[in-house]
Amino acid sequence: MIPFYERFLARFPSLHDLAGSSDDEVIKLWEGLGYYSRARNLLKAAQLVVEKFGGQLPESYEDLRSLPGIGAYSAGAILAIAFRKSYAALDGNLIRVYSRVFKEDRAVDRPEVLRDLWKLAESLVPTEPKDIRDFTEGVMELGASICRPKNPLCPLCPLKSICLARKVGIEASLPIKSKSTKRVKLFESIFWEEKSGKVRVLKKGIDPKFPYFHRLPYQVEAKKPKELHLKYSVTHRDFWVRLRKERVPRGLLRKSDWIKISELKNLVFPAIDRKVMKAISLRDKPAKYFQEECKP
Repeated sequence: MIPFYERFLARFPSLHDLAGSSDDEVIKLWEGLGYYSRARNLLKAAQLVVEKFGGQLPESYEDLRSLPGIGAYSAGAILAIAFRKSYAALDGNLIRVYSRVFKEDRAVDRPEVLRDLWKLAESLVPTEPKDIRDFTEGVMELGASICRPKNPLCPLCPLKSICLARKVGIEASLPIKSKSTKRVKLFESIFWEEKSGKVRVLKKGIDPKFPYFHRLPYQVEAKKPKELHLKYSVTHRDFWVRLRKERVPRGLLRKSDWIKISELKNLVFPAIDRKVMKAISLRDKPAKYFQEECKP
């Protein structure tokens, strides 16, 4: 994350700089992080902050919630951490901490349980402004590094003596969710057709999974190919990919253009296509790369 963060701030040192940018430039800097709707929302929010609030991030909950991409958790975290205001933050990490410490054994994805967890979180926020930031960041860090989803490091936890779930030995089973999303496995071929220093590339937005991107030509396979080289995931779908260094299927020709290989770096591609390009750049030695990237 840190190199992305540093590049982003170097290019956009202020909200005014960000607001004057474009979707394409922001997404290019974001390339490789995923969740690209967040990049577009960040740009829209910056533009609104400049237009409505003079370039200063608002300090009221209602104004923050009016900005694209800022929900209840983000608004609470911003107010608590940036402005030391008495607001609670509640995300997946914090839900896990509170569910275990207070032994919440109901399904946390039920609306009434989530409301109760918000009330609990609000009741725990320190009253002294000087303590609010440290408390909020501390609980976030606890959930991220100690109270982990799997194999929590309970002996290292500063709350182990008061954790109700640990006292009865059910910490690993909390939090409970009533809905479980079944992952879907799909298979895809990605084509690399190269000629005279150029390669075929699909026009921007052809792939609905990546509406803001160019893509290398691809097709979904009806069944598992004999060879699998790479893997990527989109929400609950896992795609297993076969790289094919051959001509693009006829049905994709009109959807693609010839692009100079030297110009590929200027376009925005999803991470899977960048992996393919890296593998291709290895020329005759891609086997080790594929072995590391594709672990069925």
